[in-house]
Amino acid sequence: MQGVVRSEKTIQADSVGQVVHIVQAKPEGGNRGTVLLLHGLGDHIGRFDWAISLLCAAGYSVVGVDWPGNGNSEGIRGDMPTITKGGELIEEVLAVTGCKLIGLLAHSTGAFIAIKLLGSKLKAFEQLDWVWLNAPLIYPQHGQAPVKVILAKLLAKIAPGMTMRTGVKPQDCYDDKQEFPEGVHNRFSVRFGMELLSASREPEVLSGAIATDAHILVVQGDLDSVCPPPYSCRFFNSLAVREKTMLHVSGARHEPLGHSDARSIMGAIRAWLCHQAKKSPMTSD
Repeated sequence: MQGVVRSEKTIQADSVGQVVHIVQAKPEGGNRGTVLLLHGLGDHIGRFDWAISLLCAAGYSVVGVDWPGNGNSEGIRGDMPTITKGGELIEEVLAVTGCKLIGLLAHSTGAFIAIKLLGSKLKAFEQLDWVWLNAPLIYPQHGQAPVKVILAKLLAKIAPGMTMRTGVKPQDCYDDKQEFPEGVHNRFSVRFGMELLSASREPEVLSGAIATDAHILVVQGDLDSVCPPPYSCRFFNSLAVREKTMLHVSGARHEPLGHSDARSIMGAIRAWLCHQAKKSPMTSD
């Protein structure tokens, strides 16, 4: 990636008791501050080169971590940490890397965790200038069959690490015939599934818990059946923050920027990032 200095490493994270994989990138010739990148369930940071390139072009450094159970981190595939442990992991990664955050980009389930942590007033998020929620998971109970929920509750008591299919298919994410990239899977542990269900709240309640001065951007595909627009719209409309922006991507699904005609929305996002960047002077660090 031209003009970007990138590094990767693994650490033994005491917060989760597992080895996790960390990716860092910074633009050559200056830095406006660090953005934390949080991927979703079954994903990994390696699939977000487009975001790293976009953010570094705007003058930001980036730090991202593969959640335990995902990507190059240890753990049962799909068995992500609890929201509380996720917050502890974020603070540990920032302490190890020496990063202080100015921005946050979170996708899907990563966005749900980010929203809950914004509501819990995580110390690492206190100085955020902006938050970008990409296809955010707002209401985890959506589309879950009652029988599946009952079964998951029973299994969580006897085999919490057991995994189940999410039911998400490539055609739910892309508008063409793409397959899921290598390293991406569609399973979750019943333990993590129960965590999501226990943390689930109506969108208005979820947004009402957020207390931040950050400018919040929500990017939503209007054909997203995984994290449907009605929930994100209710969440967005209820947000009581100083500044907020919502971008709808016409014809897009759960990967809104993977849409075959995403050029116009990418231009809008670049303009939004440029507006945010004006608030943060470039330093030589």
